[in-house]
Amino acid sequence: MPFREGLLIILIVLFLLVFMLPWSYDITFLNISLVAWGGLSLQLIIPLLAIVLTWENKKRSLDKGEN
Repeated sequence: MPFREGLLIILIVLFLLVFMLPWSYDITFLNISLVAWGGLSLQLIIPLLAIVLTWENKKRSLDKGEN
């Protein structure tokens, strides 16, 4: 597994652990729980990171002359 993909998996797991701890259920911001904010941010951040990783991988393969 490439280093960046492994790092992405580790970051996802850490993010989920932080937002799923029991203390995060009671914290609210704009009257919305921290768990909901974490879920929303995952829905936005993870696809963007996947697109960036795919784009960089494609760019590297084009630089090497592969299709």
